[in-house]
Amino acid sequence: MTRESEPRPSVLAVLVGVLGAATFGPALGGGFIYDDHALIGGNMYVHSFAWWQRWLTRDFWDVNEEIRRFGGRMMYWRPAVSASYALDWQVGQGSPMLFHVTNLVLQAAASVLAFVVLRRWLGAAVPAALAALLFAVHPTKAESVAWIAGRTDILCAIAMLTVAEGCARRLRRQTGGLALEIAGTIAAYLTKEQAVALAAFVAVETWVALERPALDLAMLRRMGRACVPQLAIALAYLALRMRFMPIRPAEPSSLPPMAHALEVLETMGRFAVMTFFPHDLSVQQGLLERVDGTLVFAPIYVATGAAFVIGFAVLAWTMRTRRPGVAVGVGFYLAMLLPTSNVVPTDMTTMLAERFLYIPMLGLSLAAGTVLVSLYAQATAFAIAGGATVVVALVLGIVAARHAADFVDERAFWDRELALHPHSLEALRFKIGTESADRHLDRAIDLTARAQQIAVRYYQGGKYELDFIVQGVQLLLLKIPDHDTRALRVVDRFLESALDRQSTSAALDLGPVHILVALENQPMTRSRIDAQRPIIHALRAATNSRLAEDTTALDQSDEAHRVCPGCFQVGRICALVAARAGQYDRSYRVLDDVARWTSAEMVVETRTLVLDAEATGKGAASATDDAQRLQLRATELAKLEAWGRAFDVLAPAIEAIRKAPDFALGFAELAWRAGEFRTAREVLSTMMPASVIAATTEEWSAKMGWIDGSIAAGLTHDAGHGKEGP
Repeated sequence: MTRESEPRPSVLAVLVGVLGAATFGPALGGGFIYDDHALIGGNMYVHSFAWWQRWLTRDFWDVNEEIRRFGGRMMYWRPAVSASYALDWQVGQGSPMLFHVTNLVLQAAASVLAFVVLRRWLGAAVPAALAALLFAVHPTKAESVAWIAGRTDILCAIAMLTVAEGCARRLRRQTGGLALEIAGTIAAYLTKEQAVALAAFVAVETWVALERPALDLAMLRRMGRACVPQLAIALAYLALRMRFMPIRPAEPSSLPPMAHALEVLETMGRFAVMTFFPHDLSVQQGLLERVDGTLVFAPIYVATGAAFVIGFAVLAWTMRTRRPGVAVGVGFYLAMLLPTSNVVPTDMTTMLAERFLYIPMLGLSLAAGTVLVSLYAQATAFAIAGGATVVVALVLGIVAARHAADFVDERAFWDRELALHPHSLEALRFKIGTESADRHLDRAIDLTARAQQIAVRYYQGGKYELDFIVQGVQLLLLKIPDHDTRALRVVDRFLESALDRQSTSAALDLGPVHILVALENQPMTRSRIDAQRPIIHALRAATNSRLAEDTTALDQSDEAHRVCPGCFQVGRICALVAARAGQYDRSYRVLDDVARWTSAEMVVETRTLVLDAEATGKGAASATDDAQRLQLRATELAKLEAWGRAFDVLAPAIEAIRKAPDFALGFAELAWRAGEFRTAREVLSTMMPASVIAATTEEWSAKMGWIDGSIAAGLTHDAGHGKEGP
């Protein structure tokens, strides 16, 4: 093939764009995963364009009260990304499918632009198409394309490639070049902080405009001078961010200099592996760990990082005159990695991500394309090199497609993450949530204990173990029947001690569960407890409500809601507490407050439940028959998950209920849920044989989450008669 016989560039561009998007097609049927829930599904601020001013004045992660209060968020500023979410939400009515389609379309556009830019950089269409294909299908693109929240990198890449196109036109003195460059620069800064590296694009375009000369000192100076405007913009942007929205906390890094150097080298080592041997890619790459307070780094990655940086530096130096395109490509790759290489420490637990390689890979594509161009005039050599490139692209594409499929099913996604990174607190949090939702409370509690131990050993500085202790207590409360008043009061006293600022410790000793939190002279512990204060107050409110102590419950509920009026989990508990006390107007006010702070859809289910219970309560108030009134009142409380109180309403009529088979079965289940296991069995004994009773009560226990794990028998016992429960 000669340059004169090359396929039309438009054909090659379409081919690269289609393949670049189709590779990640397996993710198309997936739903929201991980950050998608907080940034999109539960973020009312991207459900309408009415919030557009907020996107410009608040940080990207300022999405709800829970994130603000409990999350250790980085202060990102990405209004253009929020706008893209809002557009998809409006058009697709919240369907994840449209978000995935948009990501694929954006990936196709980025792939086409990459080909256009590489064609100009290389000066030949076919080598540029092959190089662009390597860029488009690399497995590290999966996180940005298959994961909806990862689209920041695609949008930023499109904006940066637009800057390159505008810069090239400006240097050729074509009309509209400067305007395009300015528009692309603004768009890049509106999408991701990596825009601070835009000077690298200007440097390459300057080199290309000068007809790709050798990289001597004079050439490097000219490239440097051309970068001055973009460098000035980057410095001004960083200064403004440090003043108004610092990306990282203001306090100095906790890493000593040697540890910081090792962190950077490990980061580069992991980037090297992801670049050349992409396998087992995950969102939890490179966890920065402290084992018993001591920083631990992976020696193999540190060594790889050192060899990688030195090797690339030597390669760039030796190629600066022979094949300057290789040197420029390598330099571009390293320059684009710089903002995410941990050179500036952020004290983040996760040191790097595969999506950080989205734009830098363009540099290695330039280097590979330079080699292909050098062989272009040699038909046989180019055919071999081109064929090898296609094979490499095919292998990379297969790996990328398989990795894209990892983002389809959220449970499988986190199971895989946990298998790859057993110390991942994020994966454990999700696993705890799913086990709890499936009513496998014992498994969930065991996982909180495991997560708490991992947090103590590997992440001491954050005191995250306290989060898991509070979550474990919340799960523990679900395992305690309402009529086990002793156990409920033990838990309540523990929560009260944790809230008491004068207390030196908080202890919980209940069956196989033993917790001791030392509070004296532990400012970080106190700080984390204070962050958890709303949910602790809410748990106390729920506990006292189950004990039918409504005055105390309402006081605790008010305090929880006052401290965190927009917290959905807290709000749901407070709404149920108010409804059980008969104060439905108060319950609705709580839900209205929560709906103002977070997605209204999140409170609809709870509001529906409370409305249904209130309607039943009104029916009970207007009933003229005593039996019907008692039945409706018990039903009202049962709908509000107050099993013990519902049982207490019907208990005086137990003899009459025994004689009414139509009601006896429902009453027996209510007694079982309340913790009156002997009563439930006695009622059932008049209706069915022992074998059926066992199967029936086992089913009821499963509904409550009282069986299936290692600690169930130790926590549930017959509250009314002292007999062991399920």
